[in-house]
Amino acid sequence: MRFYKYFFISLFFISSLDAFEEGYVYNDGIKIVYRDYGPKNAEPILLVQGLGGQLINWP
Repeated sequence: MRFYKYFFISLFFISSLDAFEEGYVYNDGIKIVYRDYGPKNAEPILLVQGLGGQLINWP
C-alpha cells in the first residue's frame, strides 16, 4: 500500500511540472527568463531569487 501512496504523489508532481509557460525578456542587454504559473485571470505575484540561486531552491 505504501508504494501506491508514493506512486500517486509522484504522479501528481510530475503532471504539474509542465503546468507553466516559460518566456524571457531583455532589460539593458540582460536576458531575464521567467515562468508563469497559475490561471491567467489570477492576481500576479513576482518572486525574485537571490544571486546564484536556482528555481528549485525556493524556501
